[in-house]
Amino acid sequence: LDDEGRLTISGRLKRFIKVGAEMVSLEAIERALMDFQKELEWPSTEEGPILGIIAHEVPGDRPLIYLFTTFPLTIEEGNDLLKKAGFSNLIRLTKTYQLDEIPIMGTGKVNYRVLEEQYLK
Repeated sequence: LDDEGRLTISGRLKRFIKVGAEMVSLEAIERALMDFQKELEWPSTEEGPILGIIAHEVPGDRPLIYLFTTFPLTIEEGNDLLKKAGFSNLIRLTKTYQLDEIPIMGTGKVNYRVLEEQYLK
């Protein structure tokens, strides 16, 4: 709260990217990939998240999309899954990272800020 009693919310991460003329939810990309979990026998999510997506918009170009997993998955495999899930060719992974674990906040949700600080700098 400021001196005049106005509440300011800060630090919220943007979970959408602009691709062409469309806004695309990063959460929708994560969910689409998670739909393949059973089919591809990816690890259980009982011990925490097994993947997370962050992105960086580049003016005049395609956004950079980074996939973090706790299991091996190549860029080609990830992009094939996104295409199979119905995403356009404009939604393409730029890089994948395999981590021992995906960082989480106290709430158990993915800590995207930590991923950005550690991997986008």
